[in-house]
Amino acid sequence: MKISNITYLNFRNLENSSIDLSDKINVFYGKNAQGKTSLLEAIYYSSTGISFKTKKTSEMIKYNFEEFISSISYQDYVTNNKISVRFKNITGAKKEFFFNKKRISQTDFYGKINIIAYIPEDIILINGSPKHRRDFFDIEISQIDKEYLSNLKNYDKLLKIRNKYLKENRRNSEEFAIYEKEFIKYASYIIFTRIEYVKSLSIILNLQYRKLFNIAQELNLKYETSLDKTAKVTVEMIQENLKKEISQKKYQEDRYKFSLVGPHKDDYKFLLNGHEAKISASQGEKKIYNIFFKTFRN
Repeated sequence: MKISNITYLNFRNLENSSIDLSDKINVFYGKNAQGKTSLLEAIYYSSTGISFKTKKTSEMIKYNFEEFISSISYQDYVTNNKISVRFKNITGAKKEFFFNKKRISQTDFYGKINIIAYIPEDIILINGSPKHRRDFFDIEISQIDKEYLSNLKNYDKLLKIRNKYLKENRRNSEEFAIYEKEFIKYASYIIFTRIEYVKSLSIILNLQYRKLFNIAQELNLKYETSLDKTAKVTVEMIQENLKKEISQKKYQEDRYKFSLVGPHKDDYKFLLNGHEAKISASQGEKKIYNIFFKTFRN
């Protein structure tokens, strides 16, 4: 797959333009503050619908404008295609996704192009917060599993509703029981999918790491969840464990007024010879691990 063109309108400090790319290596150069990083961000945003610089999409709109559009034309093995993202910063700000000029859902948009961005801040994947790692892997899994993205969206909605009911002391209401059942259903699917993803990815990472560096060290990825683990994990088993843990933490949740159980509390850890890289690896090693991981993750 090759990107042949990038087009952008009202994107950051960039002049509205359409750039044809070489089918070989492309190098962007220029003075400071001329938009080199913004151009790379536009390419990344067109492929993923998110930025590697900010979580506030409105910051990417050029001053005095209310929307921006970023598009990529690419060639896969058979056809020429175009994907676009439009963001409108108006009441009820929203993103719109397009494939060959036809509007599509965010679920269908993910996975059209798999793109890798190497940036200085990447080390945060190892050193950063659990939420940063969850967000990163949620995007990764969503690109290869559309059902995961759908379950994730539903879970996030139910998590907000559940927290609202806890704050209002409405755990014993009939509505809460209904939401609780759905909450557990989506949560169990997310946890199961994450476990399976990490299991298969760890095997690939370890094999490629040993092959590339010709050393006996083991590089693994671990998914950390508070649920009980067995050799054979099933969605049904996870559901039962969730019910059990929610029951155990009922009084704590009622006290703190928010959900203490679920995939939103889990984490991923990079392990080198069984030791957490965040603690045991040097800054240089962390950068190498991160580049290696991003390169071989798919």
